[in-house]
Amino acid sequence: MKTFAILIFFLTLTGMTFSQVINDNASTKEIISLLANEKENLKISYSKYSIPKSVQHTLSKLNGCTFRISNSGRIYRKSDMVRIPFMPNKQLVFHSYLNNYGLVLYRQGGRGFQTHCIIYELETSKVVKIADCYVNNKIDNLDSLLLKLYQEDLRFNNVW
Repeated sequence: MKTFAILIFFLTLTGMTFSQVINDNASTKEIISLLANEKENLKISYSKYSIPKSVQHTLSKLNGCTFRISNSGRIYRKSDMVRIPFMPNKQLVFHSYLNNYGLVLYRQGGRGFQTHCIIYELETSKVVKIADCYVNNKIDNLDSLLLKLYQEDLRFNNVW
């Protein structure tokens, strides 16, 4: 009961409705399957400006801090050892999308270097589903990411 109350409080705080929470990985796997099957039609961007504002805004709300990211190949704060407040601690690897579906692969510095994959679905430019998982730090292209996501049973850390 306590967990349910915390979930309702979290949803109220973030402004998301209960229907937007994905209860299992089935919906996320369907999006991955769709993107893998349409690989030739996917658009790829290395610019942070290609990430929809609604996705950035949702990630900011869910993580409790502003989602700041640098473009692919640009400098970012890889470690907590160097403290430069204006520099983002995330670097875009690429953003791939097709119609209302997309994925964002980015590296995050800090105490532990991590590579995140965000998978999302939009409806009329609003986020209806979003999921986050960690992937191997060596992944740096769409083919290897889709292969990893499609063939392996990854555990999605945050599924909203």
